Amino acid sequence: MSLLLDTNALLWAVVSPERLGRNARRVMEADGTILASAASLFEVAIKFRAGKLPVSPEQLIDRIERSAFVDLGIEQRHLAAIPELRLSHADPFDLLLVAQAQADSLTLLTADRKILAGFAGALDASQ
Repeated sequence: MSLLLDTNALLWAVVSPERLGRNARRVMEADGTILASAASLFEVAIKFRAGKLPVSPEQLIDRIERSAFVDLGIEQRHLAAIPELRLSHADPFDLLLVAQAQADSLTLLTADRKILAGFAGALDASQ
């Protein structure tokens, strides 16, 4: 299984893994690819700059590299998939992450209740 981590799941995985649920950790430890989206790095950079996160983009990139997660860039096909989403969500980062997961047939690990309720390809990071 290829697993895309949303921003919170990514931060939990590399900064405070104890916040991930037991099932989420089990899925991450199983054979498969774990992806970290450029969208999450962009979101972290914005929130760090605004003083809302203590982890800098550089620190996150270093931890991602040490975790051997695979980078997922933002492609035109991801952006083109956004209007087709049947998801009631206003957060542009979350919309992009869902579009990436859908376009690339990835399972999205998230604790976001709106995504979990509206996107069949999501798995709860808190469980």
